[in-house]
Amino acid sequence: MLKSRLQVPVGQPSVTVVKFDTAPAAMVIESSNATGEMDQDAECFVMRCKYDSESNMLAVALSDYDVQLYCQDPKGTSYRLQDQLKGHTDRINDLCFVPGQATLITVSDDGTAIIWDLRTSKPRVHIQPGEDIRSVAAGNFQGQLACVLGMADGTIQFWTFATSPVRKLALYDESHTQSVTQLCFHPRRPEVLLSAGEDGLLCAFDVRKRTEADALLSVANAESSIRRFGFFGPQYECAWCVTFTETLALWRLQGDCDEIANLGNIRETAARAVGARVDFLLECVYDPPTRQLALLVGDHEGGLRLLGVTAEGVTPLYAFPRGARAHASDVRCFALTPHGIVTGGDDGRLCIWPPASQSHHATANTAKRNVTRVRPPLSRPRHKRHTPY
Repeated sequence: MLKSRLQVPVGQPSVTVVKFDTAPAAMVIESSNATGEMDQDAECFVMRCKYDSESNMLAVALSDYDVQLYCQDPKGTSYRLQDQLKGHTDRINDLCFVPGQATLITVSDDGTAIIWDLRTSKPRVHIQPGEDIRSVAAGNFQGQLACVLGMADGTIQFWTFATSPVRKLALYDESHTQSVTQLCFHPRRPEVLLSAGEDGLLCAFDVRKRTEADALLSVANAESSIRRFGFFGPQYECAWCVTFTETLALWRLQGDCDEIANLGNIRETAARAVGARVDFLLECVYDPPTRQLALLVGDHEGGLRLLGVTAEGVTPLYAFPRGARAHASDVRCFALTPHGIVTGGDDGRLCIWPPASQSHHATANTAKRNVTRVRPPLSRPRHKRHTPY
């Protein structure tokens, strides 16, 4: 039975640290004002996290192959562990919520995509395409709700899951030559699907078309394996790409996908801009009201910084406070919520940071955040940060 409930108001100095005991799904609240040192040898860490604005729910993929579901109250002042989903037998590479469906999809190196019914926290469907699955998206494909799978062999598969039995609708096998690292439907044009791969290509498809050749709208070449991409611009007409070699490129998706800027080895540029070490790029975030594109960067000691991005380069915006209530090692993922930013990392922590309007005025001594510590059973292996090189 899940007994832990996090009720630490955002903006207050206390912090709740939660970890798993050795019993499955058991949680122990260690402290309401934790100030001690973190365990640097935590055997479980946070792989991915996704926030769903419709349900105010946060899904967190852990390195022990499980998924935690947290519910957020409407004010964003507390999180409650709702359930833990068990079903995968290898690393979870990606997860996504299905809009309007109370459904979560998780994909794994075990070659399985699991469609979870969030009303019951039970699997509805297992899809087993026969290869390692690296990425997932959900959307409308030729008039049907589809689960889109990015495969390790470079193919993209479309599966229907709204009716039983599940069946494969289509296969794209000509656009990518290496693993498909991310899939995402356009936020304003739901008929447009973007895919990125370790081959360095960012492809845009009109999935209303009958064939892959007809569907392919444009291709951009980042000249390095793409780790993450996203959208920006008033109509989300542009895309950013962060690569495994720590480069950043900006593209205009209209027409032939023109390159706006290739900022090259942005890690070195960012280090010079902030006057501190930058070990990795996480990803970008776009703020529509201000039309500001920002890049989240970090170091191996848990440090995080937010940098403003333009075609000319990067400028410092904000340094996240360090300390006992922050991360102590690499941050792997983040999710943007209406009430702040959630980050997860190799130290097994989820940190819930306050909204920018609060935290930008905070100092290292007064900034507040909530921390959730997760520690599942120690019997499964630790995975290193994935890189194709």
